[in-house]
Amino acid sequence: MTNKVTDQLSLLEMMVSDTADAPAEFSIDGPTAGFLQRFQADLREKGLRKMALEGSRLLNTIGACNYSPLQQMHYNLEQRLEAGEIDRDEHRLLAQASGVIFDKHRVNLLPYELSLEDLNHAAYRACELYARATGAKPPGAFSFSDAFYPEYMFEIEGRRYSYLGLYYYCRYAFCAQYVDFDKLENVVEIGSGSGRAVEIIKKLHPRVTFHLLDLAPQLYVSQRFLESLFPEDIVNYELTRRGAPARTVKPGGIHFYPHYRIADLQLEGPTLSWNTMVFCIMSPDRAKRYFDEMRRLAEHVYVVEPTTAAGGAQYGLSEPNTFEHYARFMNDGYRLVARQPAFRPLAPIKAWGGVDDMLWRRT
Repeated sequence: MTNKVTDQLSLLEMMVSDTADAPAEFSIDGPTAGFLQRFQADLREKGLRKMALEGSRLLNTIGACNYSPLQQMHYNLEQRLEAGEIDRDEHRLLAQASGVIFDKHRVNLLPYELSLEDLNHAAYRACELYARATGAKPPGAFSFSDAFYPEYMFEIEGRRYSYLGLYYYCRYAFCAQYVDFDKLENVVEIGSGSGRAVEIIKKLHPRVTFHLLDLAPQLYVSQRFLESLFPEDIVNYELTRRGAPARTVKPGGIHFYPHYRIADLQLEGPTLSWNTMVFCIMSPDRAKRYFDEMRRLAEHVYVVEPTTAAGGAQYGLSEPNTFEHYARFMNDGYRLVARQPAFRPLAPIKAWGGVDDMLWRRT
């Protein structure tokens, strides 16, 4: 049985202090600064357990809450109402209907004689098919943890899955077409979020060494989550926060660093830079600083991001990153080997003006 995620507020305060010490080129400003203040305040006041039980939107933003389909349907209805796509009477009726669909999840209440349970199984089967097409290890080779508290899970042949988790699995399967994870030595993740991607890769390829960089509250959540799953593989943050990274590397271990310490990393062996939905909240100048380091460290650079200005514009950026920015950052010594619209198991990602999976390889 998985250990449940618990708090260690002294670790949070250490990470907050380190984030505040970032050099000017890695300083935090704009909408990100306000997000961090709210996130840190909730972690201090409520803690991870209460935030998870409440279905915190802050936790959900970094992939740390598997919302139930009912929660997601209600959230989507609010969005459709605000967008003027449905009126209040339709909203009320659809909210009532979604409750029935969720409560009677085995009954064929949806179009095409489908039930909610059918959709769960279809999401899993879609990932199975994607694994066959890409050569990735199949989703049946692992089971997701239940380390966060009230998570919505469904079972396939006795193994636990979630739609959110399968989203991260799709990112892994995309990369597996071009990256041999069994020969990979290192994964460097800028913006580790909740650690969901690490859970998948670590379970399927346990010998990979992970180096995770993020801002304080996100890095805190990922360390507490991954420590509940892989306690023997966690490298103490007190060792990695200021010490020479090369001296603290544990093969097969999971290492956590303040975001700006990417400039100090020195890695040996095949390395993948893994980045999911992190550059859409940065200016191009700030993003380029990270891309320069990624090119120094990694043979392969994977990015899943909005590729039009609509993606970053919703975060209040005057100049959002687009595909043209990423292509320019990577035009020296790297080749784009794959770019395709990113999708969740059952549908393309429609928010942010569209999102693409992209992978570059050193030439």
